[in-house]
Amino acid sequence: MSSPTSTAPALAPAPTSVTASGGQPGSDSDNVSDSLVALLALVFAAIAFIIAFLQVLLQYLTSNQRDKCLSGAVGVWSRLTKTGWDFGRWRIRVHYPQIQFDPDVLLEHRDPRNAVDTWKEKYFPNHDSRSRRQLVKDGIIQPGVRKWYIGDGGGYIIKEGFRPITFWDLSIIQKFTWLWLRLWNRFDGELYFAKAGWANVLATLSIAVTDRIVQEYEDADKIPTGVDVPVQRIQLAHLSLLCYMINIKNIELKPEEGSIEAHNAFVRVSTQPIPGLGQVVVIDGDFGSLHDEIWPLDTSTIRSVYSIARGDILGIARFNANIEYLDTDAFLHGLLKNWDQDTWTMHEEVSASHRFVNVNDPMGYAAYLRVSPRRQAAYYSESMPNYTPYLSDPWSTIWSKSMGFLTPTIIQYLGIMPFIGLWCAAPLDLFIAPYSPYLKRSREAWYQDQRDNNGLSFVSNPQMEADLPYGSIPFLKADSEFELITNPIATVSDIFTWVGFPLINILQWWDSDIAKDVVSELELENPVLTFPASVIHLLNGGSVDDIRQIMRDSRPLGKNFTYVLESTIILSLIMVDCRLQALWALLDKDSSLGKIYRTVRTNKIEPTDFKSLGDLIEASRFCLTVRGDYSIDPTLVHFTRLWFELGRRADLTGETSRLQRQLTDILDEWQSDDGYCIPGIPRVDLSQQNQYFKYNQDFKPEDYAKEFVPSPDSMTKRNFANWLKGDFELEDGSSGGTRVEVVRKMIPLLQLRTFLMGLSYDCYADSSKVYLVGAAATVNVRLV
Repeated sequence: MSSPTSTAPALAPAPTSVTASGGQPGSDSDNVSDSLVALLALVFAAIAFIIAFLQVLLQYLTSNQRDKCLSGAVGVWSRLTKTGWDFGRWRIRVHYPQIQFDPDVLLEHRDPRNAVDTWKEKYFPNHDSRSRRQLVKDGIIQPGVRKWYIGDGGGYIIKEGFRPITFWDLSIIQKFTWLWLRLWNRFDGELYFAKAGWANVLATLSIAVTDRIVQEYEDADKIPTGVDVPVQRIQLAHLSLLCYMINIKNIELKPEEGSIEAHNAFVRVSTQPIPGLGQVVVIDGDFGSLHDEIWPLDTSTIRSVYSIARGDILGIARFNANIEYLDTDAFLHGLLKNWDQDTWTMHEEVSASHRFVNVNDPMGYAAYLRVSPRRQAAYYSESMPNYTPYLSDPWSTIWSKSMGFLTPTIIQYLGIMPFIGLWCAAPLDLFIAPYSPYLKRSREAWYQDQRDNNGLSFVSNPQMEADLPYGSIPFLKADSEFELITNPIATVSDIFTWVGFPLINILQWWDSDIAKDVVSELELENPVLTFPASVIHLLNGGSVDDIRQIMRDSRPLGKNFTYVLESTIILSLIMVDCRLQALWALLDKDSSLGKIYRTVRTNKIEPTDFKSLGDLIEASRFCLTVRGDYSIDPTLVHFTRLWFELGRRADLTGETSRLQRQLTDILDEWQSDDGYCIPGIPRVDLSQQNQYFKYNQDFKPEDYAKEFVPSPDSMTKRNFANWLKGDFELEDGSSGGTRVEVVRKMIPLLQLRTFLMGLSYDCYADSSKVYLVGAAATVNVRLV
């Protein structure tokens, strides 16, 4: 019998999950908690971000450094201010530009051409422009009206009557092109001035806002607390030259103290101490009126003012000599080969041994004297006391003994030297002022000699005396002591000389019989010249200061105008130069001057007739581009060589008859001389000049060597003398006599021009201190 078996009940399987609540992972409540925590973190992060953003924004809006670099402080130059955030210090970072105030750099970026200029050249080539400020000041337009005038907002194109052209004056095609131009171009519009004086000076000169004239960026934290504009660094010499460029003529310079005091009718420059900064220069005043005076001027004209002040001597063609170096042989050679400034500078640098000559070496010192107007003036000042006690005329003795010629180089050059229609400054004491007493005596003696020997005679004219003070001579400015000439033809240079630059295009704007007679063939035989009474007094021995006072006393009562002595001298120079050009046009009718003077005699030029004015512009442009921009006819270069030769053999400020006799002797000698009238330049040992070519990669010694050889245009002395002694034809085909007879008539006019140019220099301000300072002194400048 079997035993019973007991069995245990089966157990249920263990559950895979627990459903009872109690903090177990994976519950719905856990998911909600995680989401809530994440949301709160995001909220706190957003709040922190908003607080940080508001902090950044608050610092940005209230930053004292940023306020000092805004448009209210620095004008349009605020565009170059760099603003960022310094995460390391958690604060705003502001950098402002340090401007290069080198005048050469600034003028490269002055008044760049915009789309309006291009459009104007195409549709209104013979029309002038005037600044909006000046038009408002003259009452021609209303301050609030601007949208229909044609221009860029800062200036408008002018029609007859000096009124601006409006949109409704345009043709259908012009309207469409103007609207298209305005749609795709942005213009700054009317000029506004800021607190910073340096920014206002740049605005006055119409310097373009570009980072190409920025030398570095400065941290605005360096601006002292008590100064509310950025501080610029500028060389004292550069600041002085900028003053001349904006017609600040009264300058007191103390290089040893790094200070300057200057002023004109509109602004003042002064040196002041600023707490926390030290000595700074402050410029303040009426920049708007100053801008109205500077705005119309061509950049090349302002560049000439700056160049003259730093010691350059204006050249006839494309290069300027300077008071340290004016070698007349190289000068004539460069004219004939149409050198530019770079080539002249290269020649001067390669020939620079004259600067380091040993004064104890007689031959080297004499060579230095022959090429340096500055050294010639110093030598004359040093030698004059030794000869004056026992010689009645030490002038010729000094020059014949020292250099072998009888007229200093700069006096020779005055007969052909260009002038500009602006008031200028030059280092007078260093190269021409020592000759002023002698020139004054010679001028008075020459004037008396002309009267005694039936030479040139001078008369005043009631019309001229009335037109001058009332501003009725169109090309003379009646309301400015800076710009003396308004050049009515923008395509013609503002540098004037009878040798190559047609001045009749200026004189023809004066509707006067006086102007017509200057270029009339019938009047060329007439030795009577109509001149301003003030200039006649100067020629007769009057002093500049005395004549200025007479002019002030004779001003009409109640008439507000600026009638300056410089204007009368400029007018006289233009009239003399026009007569010289008319004479040259007779003896060389195929020259560029001959062509333009025939155009003037044939076609009556009316100042208000834009078609005839256009014809004159075309003739003038042809005159200047026969051999390249601003080149002159080869025959005129040869005549200049003849004039320099006269200056070597005689005193050009002496008796006219003596010069005329000397002319005959020179031409007689040249008729048997087959040498070049303008030979090549003596070669320089280039092996000693490697340093120049090393640092001037644009020029190679072999390129420079090519410039020594004579020009193909150079005539022999025999050929040139024979040409002058030959006959010339009048316009009707008949003979007018020999050319040399015309040259004899030109000699007293050239002497007169020499004296007028000397008088012009007497009216200049002296920039000798600026020249001597050079680029040595620097000061921090603050302009408010």
